[in-house]
Amino acid sequence: MQNQHQHRYAVLAMLTATLAFAVMDMAIKLLSEHYPSVQVVFLRAASSLPVVLLVAPFWGGYRQLKTQRLKAHILRAALSFAMLVLVVYAFRQLTLADAYAIFFAGPLFITALSQPLLGEQVGRHRWIAVVVGFIGVLVVANPQGEGTMSLGALAALIAALCYAAVAITMRKLSSTESSICISFYFLVFLGIGSGMAASFDWQSIQWQAHWAIIATVGVAGAVGMITLAMAFRSSQASAIAPFEYTALLWAVALDFLVWKTIPEQHLYLGGAIIIASGVYIIHREHRQNRLNKAATQP
Repeated sequence: MQNQHQHRYAVLAMLTATLAFAVMDMAIKLLSEHYPSVQVVFLRAASSLPVVLLVAPFWGGYRQLKTQRLKAHILRAALSFAMLVLVVYAFRQLTLADAYAIFFAGPLFITALSQPLLGEQVGRHRWIAVVVGFIGVLVVANPQGEGTMSLGALAALIAALCYAAVAITMRKLSSTESSICISFYFLVFLGIGSGMAASFDWQSIQWQAHWAIIATVGVAGAVGMITLAMAFRSSQASAIAPFEYTALLWAVALDFLVWKTIPEQHLYLGGAIIIASGVYIIHREHRQNRLNKAATQP
């Protein structure tokens, strides 16, 4: 019963994180039209850090920020820095929905890597679902079947691999670190690294025009980070990662509401393949949980 409760808690946390990150990414895409990618990454870190510090007293207090694993936090921030720079570039080149669909390779990478790196069991059926999911990613990234990807699509795919590495690192960190601690050090080291890089090509910030967008990045990003850490702390990575596919719905809606963009046919086809793969992975996970529960009952 406790495991089922934790799994439902993790799913709810993941869904909340997915919505928060979709709103954050919308704002990041808007900022990417005016500022260099590295500077946008700095604004993402700098705007979220105050929110995390405000939340900390209500989330176990500042004592939760103590850590003995600075190297692991630095590694996670470095991987996230690479991921975010690539994501911002992809957002500039692609629609939000197209970038998201390709970025969905991240959960597939997580499922594939969770066995060798985390020791989690991933059965044959889920491996097949992962392969099918990657076919869907290729449909979105290369709709004409020409054998090549655009630079934006390639950036999104590499960012997805970086995301998988981030998620695996965060899964390991969550075994000893609190959610607020993980979020805090992520923002601190990401802000330091991106701030140093951004100083070489800094653009004056148009506060009057963009303060609301920057604030949206900060609040939504902080909510997304904390709830994502909670999700990976409460359940297996391979079990909850597929729920990130709900982000495609938010991306399509935001593309239409903000940029008046309607998805093309390849997105529907590739997205359907990816989502079907994710749903099947979820089905197999639930089936395995039921079998395990039945085996333990007298």
